[in-house]
Amino acid sequence: GSIFVYVLGHKRDPVTVRYEGPAGWKVLNGAVTGIADGDPQPGPDYKFPNYDIMIDCPTEISNRFTLDSFQIGQTHYRIMIHTDGDNPEVHRRLVGDVEKIARATAAMWGEQPMKSYTFMMHYLAGRGGDGMEHLTSTHLSRPQTLDSLADTNRYLNALSSVAHEFFHTWSMKRLRGKELGPWDYSRENYTRTLWIGEGITNYYGVRNLLRSGVWSQERYLDRVASAVRQLQRSPGRHYMSAEESSLSAWLFDAVPLRQESPVRRTTISYYNKGELLGWLLDLDIRARTGGRKSLDDVMRLMWQRFWKAPRATYYLPGRGYTDADFLKAVNDVSGADYTDFFRHYVSGVDELPYDQILAKVGLRLTESDGRYQLALDDQSPHADLGRAWLEGK
Repeated sequence: GSIFVYVLGHKRDPVTVRYEGPAGWKVLNGAVTGIADGDPQPGPDYKFPNYDIMIDCPTEISNRFTLDSFQIGQTHYRIMIHTDGDNPEVHRRLVGDVEKIARATAAMWGEQPMKSYTFMMHYLAGRGGDGMEHLTSTHLSRPQTLDSLADTNRYLNALSSVAHEFFHTWSMKRLRGKELGPWDYSRENYTRTLWIGEGITNYYGVRNLLRSGVWSQERYLDRVASAVRQLQRSPGRHYMSAEESSLSAWLFDAVPLRQESPVRRTTISYYNKGELLGWLLDLDIRARTGGRKSLDDVMRLMWQRFWKAPRATYYLPGRGYTDADFLKAVNDVSGADYTDFFRHYVSGVDELPYDQILAKVGLRLTESDGRYQLALDDQSPHADLGRAWLEGK
């Protein structure tokens, strides 16, 4: 966005871009498919239906990356790895685990809306880290080399960003809040739905690590318990709701504080609280329906109602949703009314009802010296529900 400008009033017009580099260098982004077919330098011109789609295609032009691929149904996947010094063993493991994550995620949604998808992965020591979702790709960078990922714990932690950003292919990039595209790049775009788009994606990112077999049940339980710990040690949970945290993203996310302020003690992360809200909703829906339904069904219903809806703008098919739309989907799937739940825990700042909901599915949360542990209670009459959840069902 800082390189490619647009003419005001013409953002919806078709765009043609020519990518060029030194001899022998390759062009790679989510829109370029020629490399997968054996053509190292397809093009040189690439056409996009509008500016918003073009700017959503991060592009690498270099001679430094490797390229692996796999197929799931009709969708072709590529894994670009750019690193300082390769480690063949970690490389093979990474490619295999990325495929497992992709298969588990696609199976949960039941369909793949893209013909091709590219994981653009940078492992460069001391270069900073980030992850960003796109329609046909994700750009991931970590300040580590592949060789440093020979450490198992570090490696498994690194995969959480892969699973999170890939889940965004469905949730946030296509199934999206009504304010999220097409954007007005001249001003902030406020939304109350980031606790869904980012927070529930946080929940499913690690859940699909479990479902894929990449993470063990023990690691998954520890991860959920650590999310509880993060919120419970945040005094801001008494002052800021999940909706308010979403709406305030422009004011607090990675914003340097220029003066002394209590802001860090009066705010929360919509990633964190949204993840826990998704978790508790998932468990409660399972309890209310005897295990016949789950949050998976809510997400798939939202997909049908909003991504498959008539096109509302030039940007993409479908239309955006609101918090109220998500509440309705939860109600319709569960056969219950979650209005009070949303009032107390999404719009409000009441303490989350961990014990009340976990007891319904045979799970137990304990705390000692600020550390939380989550475990299945085999003696509970509802243990089968908790066991199915823990098995990724």
